Amino acid sequence: MANPSRLQSINSLRALGLMAGALVLMPAPLLAADATNVRATGTMPPTAVVDVPSQIVSDPPTLKADGTEMIVSSQTPVGLIANVPSQVALTSLELAAPQGVSSANVGAELSLMENGRALVGTSTTGGKAGDLSAGHHLAHVQARFFSLSPKPLPAGQYSVTTVLTVTSY
Repeated sequence: MANPSRLQSINSLRALGLMAGALVLMPAPLLAADATNVRATGTMPPTAVVDVPSQIVSDPPTLKADGTEMIVSSQTPVGLIANVPSQVALTSLELAAPQGVSSANVGAELSLMENGRALVGTSTTGGKAGDLSAGHHLAHVQARFFSLSPKPLPAGQYSVTTVLTVTSY
């Protein structure tokens, strides 16, 4: 006959083994705590989404009477959706002037305009940043090309490129 205290120990070990197996098979909770640790997991959605049209064109551009300035405004807006208050920044403009025209003789500025006010702007001399409140924003691009001399801008196609970034505070 088996020793009753030994049989009880074996049954206790089997019960502990089943209990441990059940604990291992359970899925981990999102929030777990023990005597010293608390853990939480989650997925952060994007803080901002930017939708920029592939072509930003205005037809016709607005020309200054003496030909030293041209303003181009977009018909299609740039969409910005910010989940949290953020900062929007534009890098310095890269200017492409018509063939035969020196970029050193032409300046340019670009602004993202929302309801008549500039959200952010930049120029060929330096990038700028501005505050962006949480929410949905529709901004129109307004670019100004101007002669750096008293002479009119030479005829041809002018374009500028910038990089838009949005970062949360």
